[in-house]
Amino acid sequence: MRSLYDGTFNVETALVALPEEIFITFDVDALDLSLVRATGTPEPGGFTWEEINILLQRIFETKKVVGFDMVELCGGDAPSAYTVAKLTYHMIGLACQANSWL
Repeated sequence: MRSLYDGTFNVETALVALPEEIFITFDVDALDLSLVRATGTPEPGGFTWEEINILLQRIFETKKVVGFDMVELCGGDAPSAYTVAKLTYHMIGLACQANSWL
């Protein structure tokens, strides 16, 4: 996250390095612990809701996403489960918008 914030990580350069067709495995502990506490490794300073949605939008705009999964959600915390479900729903919408799965 530090390299993203200080400008040494360039998202566009990283996207160019990826193959045209990709499968996304989303580890939910990449999100800030204020969004998802129920995970194996809650991460202070992880992605915010807006940051991850902007990044995912760029991925779906520039690559053919052939599928995705969500990993590392642990049970017992309804707000965490809701956040992951909402992110999953958002990713399905991005895929439909980009015609990735049509």
